[in-house]
Amino acid sequence: MSLLNKSSGFTLIEVLVAIVILAIGLVSVIEGMARTEQAFRISQNLVISSEILEQKMTESELEVRQFHQLRTGQDKGKEQFLGQEFSWVKEVRPYVDESISDATKLNQVTIRIQWKEGSRRNNWNATTIIANREKEL
Repeated sequence: MSLLNKSSGFTLIEVLVAIVILAIGLVSVIEGMARTEQAFRISQNLVISSEILEQKMTESELEVRQFHQLRTGQDKGKEQFLGQEFSWVKEVRPYVDESISDATKLNQVTIRIQWKEGSRRNNWNATTIIANREKEL
């Protein structure tokens, strides 16, 4: 037996197969990381937009406490968070319901928030009813 006939180590085919398997695994891991990062960004934007929504609703409630009523009409603005721009529109109008005896003291408040993720535009809307307060003597 000669030492030349005995092979030790891996053949070229075995090395190439191992590299292909490793490459497929790495591509899968990188795709998973990219999807996780995208899901994180979407979640982060939803949290930020809900915070803006809550802030605008709270401002409306504070306006009623301070001035005893809400100004009807539309208000607009833009907020910038973490490099993302969010635009919002707050619309206040009298709430009319014939079944409520003193419905003139109620206001319907609608807040719309928009932001862009890539080429897609996202919206978040909320509507509530806020009552005017009686002036304290």
